[in-house]
Amino acid sequence: MNDSFHQRYRYPLLAAVLCLAPLVVLGAVKALGTNANDVRTWLPQELPETTEYANFGRHFGSEEFVAVSWEGCTLDDPRLPRLADRLERRADEPASEPPLVESVMTSPQALEDLMASPLNLSRKEAVARLRGLMIGPDGRQSCVIVRPSERGKQDPHELLQSIYRAAESCGLPRNAVRMGGPPVTSSAIDEAAAASMSIPGPLSVLAAVVFSWFCFRSLRLTMLVIAAGVLAAATALAVLWFSGGVMNAVLLSMPPLVYVATISGAIHWANYYRDEVAKGGLAGATGRAVAHARLPLVLATGTTAMGLLSLFASELLPIRQFGIYAAIGVAMSLLWLLLVLPAGCALWPLRSVGPHPTRPDGEQDYSALQRFRNGRPICFTHPDASGGGSIVACLCHLAKPSPSPSARGRWGLNWWSWGQRVTRKSSLITVAAIVIAAVGGLGLSRIKTSITAEEFFSPDAEFPRNSRWLEEHLGGLVPMELVIRISPTCRLRMLEQMELIDRVQKRVASLDEVSTSVSAVTFSPRLPRDTGDRWSLKRSVFDRRLVSHRDRLVSSGFLASSKGDELWRISLRTRSFHNVDMRYFMETVRQRVEPVLAAERGRSAEGISATFTGMVPLIERSQQSLLEGLGLGLITDLVLIVITIVVLMRHWSVGLVMMITGVFPTLLVIGTMGWLGITLDISTVLAPSVALGVTVDDVLHFVLWFRRGLAQGLDRQQSVRLAYHHCAKAMYQSWGVIGLGLGIFALSDFAPTERFGLLMVMLLSVGLVINLVLLPALLAGPLGGFLARSVSKAKKRKPAPMPVEIIPPGRKATGIESLFYTD
Repeated sequence: MNDSFHQRYRYPLLAAVLCLAPLVVLGAVKALGTNANDVRTWLPQELPETTEYANFGRHFGSEEFVAVSWEGCTLDDPRLPRLADRLERRADEPASEPPLVESVMTSPQALEDLMASPLNLSRKEAVARLRGLMIGPDGRQSCVIVRPSERGKQDPHELLQSIYRAAESCGLPRNAVRMGGPPVTSSAIDEAAAASMSIPGPLSVLAAVVFSWFCFRSLRLTMLVIAAGVLAAATALAVLWFSGGVMNAVLLSMPPLVYVATISGAIHWANYYRDEVAKGGLAGATGRAVAHARLPLVLATGTTAMGLLSLFASELLPIRQFGIYAAIGVAMSLLWLLLVLPAGCALWPLRSVGPHPTRPDGEQDYSALQRFRNGRPICFTHPDASGGGSIVACLCHLAKPSPSPSARGRWGLNWWSWGQRVTRKSSLITVAAIVIAAVGGLGLSRIKTSITAEEFFSPDAEFPRNSRWLEEHLGGLVPMELVIRISPTCRLRMLEQMELIDRVQKRVASLDEVSTSVSAVTFSPRLPRDTGDRWSLKRSVFDRRLVSHRDRLVSSGFLASSKGDELWRISLRTRSFHNVDMRYFMETVRQRVEPVLAAERGRSAEGISATFTGMVPLIERSQQSLLEGLGLGLITDLVLIVITIVVLMRHWSVGLVMMITGVFPTLLVIGTMGWLGITLDISTVLAPSVALGVTVDDVLHFVLWFRRGLAQGLDRQQSVRLAYHHCAKAMYQSWGVIGLGLGIFALSDFAPTERFGLLMVMLLSVGLVINLVLLPALLAGPLGGFLARSVSKAKKRKPAPMPVEIIPPGRKATGIESLFYTD
């Protein structure tokens, strides 16, 4: 694919982009308009947790509820019955559409039911049974419990808007209403996730434009590079929407990944292009730049896409989707990098690229001589100043170079001197890196993950404020369901089964994490005391009474039958915004329940078991899958990349270099988070995979230039300096453009987006240091020696002719020429 190709087809290529751009933008906008963040749909249906949850729904119905309350909402507040009436009558809903609300219950109504026949509880006892469920700890705060219909479950946002409208019609301003429950959590996450990209996204692109212009000093090249990154990310979003996918909190990290990978490759290509324009003029510059960039870009893009596909092994559906769509987006970015970007440069070429390298005295120098280890010189020919012939300069001895402008970065960084320092201290750098990696690796064992609602919001956001208020004034909002299965072989009568449920309920209700517990006992008369006579007249009468009122217990939603077994439900409520460790909580509940069931099995017979379901087990399993996905995804990603690089580069040392440099940022940053006790959430857990794409790109460019130097006869230290000369500037430019752009996301109000931006900046910063310090040290050390020997063997198998570079009249020294000067 030479320059004539891009020059010849620049108009058709860019016309195709203009034709496809509306579809890409439409798909991207539509995709960003969708959102689904219900954790109950994230796990595969074949898992025990999801199977138990599905069985629970078939037997007891949905556990969905919305608790509505406000300041001053006491048991005698007249707005309670008015709000319930408007919701039941659908006064604020279109009559032509299915209802959003299935049922409504107020605290006074529930209190009256407990005090009426046949329960006949005293007011004090009735209030005690509802405390923490529908009545606050003070015995006065009350609420409205709304059960959503199927339409309300599918559209929680519209359900909440309907409740807000009904509350406003009852004289309650919207900002005074406090709502909580699973639909509220899901709707809040959806809204926050959608809003998280609205402001930081454009600011991120603007920051990248400013920094890119500062690096390139060319508005044309800057806009082409940024456009390639933005359009590649938009293409990935369009693929998501046109394939029927829906955005979620995990997929929010997918566009930044594609953007980062594309921008990194585009910056390397842009630097190749600038060098070629400076070296040989505009004619043929795009073709030569593509020739330089094609191999590393194809390798980096292909290996990153393969690594992302490995995330399909995760149990969590959002991570699977992330792997698939991110891999498609990264693979398609190659079209933007090797077709559209060069075509744009062919249509709008650079006007100038800045000063050419010269000696400090301003004179061009082609007499610099450099001796190769194998004794074969490089020869440069340059036209005689008199115009009558050419001067051939054979590089036969190495002289200390004067730092030329091309050997410096935009801010005067002397990469030659830096390379000398790194190569001289390569052993010390490598040992220090091993020690740091070991310390970071130990911190990985301490890392924790969380996908609870509190991890999605900043503490002062509206949703956590309302949730904390409800948990303090009413009770917990996160349900955990305990189902006791009793088979007919146990020969337990109805009263004995109720007494077993009562013992289990009291056992778990004493836990600090449980704000309240509800079971069939809550909606039953007071159980008779066991006086020693198991079947006294009073107990027998009570048992028959329970049997006759079994339908009432079933209608309460806390008793069901399945294949002859009795299923008794105990519903626990725990707090979401009080740092509850879900795994520890579940384990504690099991430890409290099992001894009670074991004792009952010893008295009667086998056939009693307990299952745990609801939001808490699903959250716990999702957190476990999240942690496993971090390790599995990153390791598989890295292994696939390493294997591919080893096969294509035909030497194991390149793969080992790739593995060391790829895993080091994760060891250091994520390990430090483990030591500090900082948890990973659903979006930050994927940041290492995103940063790995940039690391792979930079390492490949550096290693390929290192090999190129070895192939031309330079020793390892000189080859490292050559790689610095051609790659270091692009590395820190990538860090600046990508790091500054993604750092803007730290300003988001949505906590996962904020943490993703901060973590990406840290990972990219560590990755830059690794690539500019540890990577050259490894190549200059023994590991680079293995690679050097492989290159030497390849040269012996196929002797290369003496490299000769023709320097045309009027051009100044560039590339290897500019690296060597005599004093």
